[in-house]
Amino acid sequence: MDGEKPVCFAKDNIRNWMDPNPKTKWFELIPDLSIGKVKDAHKAGLISLKLSIHDKTTNGPIDFA
Repeated sequence: MDGEKPVCFAKDNIRNWMDPNPKTKWFELIPDLSIGKVKDAHKAGLISLKLSIHDKTTNGPIDFA
């Protein structure tokens, strides 16, 4: 982030996030060329996420522990 402006991002398909028992995934961030703050892609960084898109009202809560 540059103040309130994101300078890098990650993209993935939503189908990859439907698992109710997700594993941690690592993503290489992509620099936003329209912002131009990160010139070299290898300097954009990495992020790890554990995320599940899940209908809590139908299937109940997920326990990530």
